[in-house]
Amino acid sequence: MRVKKRSAPPPWVWVAGSGGVAVVILLLVGFVKDDSDDSTVPAPTTIASVPRPAAGNAASEESEPSAVAWTSNRPSSTSSLVPVTASVDMPLDRSRSKIAKTFEEVAHAIVKFEMPLPNGRMITGTGFLIDSRGWVATNHHVASMASTAARVKLNSGRKIEIEGIIALAPERDLAIVKLKELPSDSLLLDIGYRDVPKIGTRVYVYGHPLNNEFSLVEGIVSRVLTTAELADQQPDGGNVLSKLNSPDDQLWIQTDATVSQGNSGGPLLDENCRVIGVNTFANLDARFGFASHVKYLKALADRSSGEVTPLEQPSELKPPQRPNSSPTPSKPREISVSKEKLQRLFDAAAAFGWQPANQEDYAVMADLALMMTVCKEPHNKNIPFKLSDLIDQLFARMKQFPWSKEHASAINRYAKEKITPDHGIVFVGTVIGTATGDSGKITGIIIQVSGVSELFLVPIDKHSLAPSQDSRLLVFGVVLSQTGTANIHNKSKPFRFIRSHHTVSM
Repeated sequence: MRVKKRSAPPPWVWVAGSGGVAVVILLLVGFVKDDSDDSTVPAPTTIASVPRPAAGNAASEESEPSAVAWTSNRPSSTSSLVPVTASVDMPLDRSRSKIAKTFEEVAHAIVKFEMPLPNGRMITGTGFLIDSRGWVATNHHVASMASTAARVKLNSGRKIEIEGIIALAPERDLAIVKLKELPSDSLLLDIGYRDVPKIGTRVYVYGHPLNNEFSLVEGIVSRVLTTAELADQQPDGGNVLSKLNSPDDQLWIQTDATVSQGNSGGPLLDENCRVIGVNTFANLDARFGFASHVKYLKALADRSSGEVTPLEQPSELKPPQRPNSSPTPSKPREISVSKEKLQRLFDAAAAFGWQPANQEDYAVMADLALMMTVCKEPHNKNIPFKLSDLIDQLFARMKQFPWSKEHASAINRYAKEKITPDHGIVFVGTVIGTATGDSGKITGIIIQVSGVSELFLVPIDKHSLAPSQDSRLLVFGVVLSQTGTANIHNKSKPFRFIRSHHTVSM
């Protein structure tokens, strides 16, 4: 079974949990984008969010998967915009505009994207002028949200319509759009930088963080590393980069200059006001921003023909709303986790022999699954070791329990009535195939549960082994908001993502 992954506007922030033996966790519906949203307050670094599905690099499965095509109800990052491929090289046209040489002048080359969505929300991002034909560079995930209703705001306050798309590079999260007109006093930024910046180089981030328009922030280059190096250093295998699908050898410039929501697509500048990178994502926990090297933007611009792809009408654009939820973000649901509470839930489940006789019994197991899963998420780095160690001990005892068909029947009887996003779930299902990404690597397993119409997709990382086809698994996890549709044997079947770090073979 093959589930093909579609790229989506990535949620480029990591969110960490709070420390201490007793931990308060806020369960957030949806996912965080590195775009400023006027209706959303950015997640603070003390929040531990409900885990979201991530592509992994798992070992090959034992059985041969059958073909499955699927579509997710998360918005596609490409929308219906088509990358423009050049037939001839067209050098950048700077003949009628001057290059900004001071930071005061840089402000006249920066734009703010204001993109109203059909649901009434407003998405904002940053861009900068690179060509006198009205070409503006930004992130792909910013441009993919632009419709004919979008405008770019200049430092003067004037707003200009966007004529369309000049070029897209989704794998590098880069895009170039063209304005319908370019004011005579506009300036361009220099994107000819080819060197690798040295550690300690002073740099500047220009953009609109959290709607603080046309703001400049100073920092230094902390590291320069490739996608592969960055992914290898992340506990989750580089979840952020796996969403982006950037090439392994792409250079990322890490800086301590504050990069916040709304900085997406803005320039990372050196002291000479040259662009050295395009700000793309941030680690809010470590307070580092990451910018793709500007050479990729220069190459994209140089090979672009200048042909314009029109934008979509607002009614045709898919808003980046949370799947299966209303456009208005729901308030976080707060739970507390402590060693005492975990032990109490475990002891209660053990007292009824892990065979629930009613919904109250099942709720005990589901709450335990919720806490075990959230505390084991790689981005929740501040979970106390004693708490994590207790979870490992409890799970080791659970694996030794003599699980039977009677247990599976009792658990599934109540599980099918409590498939609620951002809540814990326990179920027993049969593995009917695996999901693979565009690279062909296994990213998850597809599980069928008797009496449940939906299939479950459980993402796995590169450290997980994919179980064989037709094996039965007991899963302790969290129900995610994301859903999709699989085409199995010419029949469309819905599936739901389940996040889990604790499965038992039966």
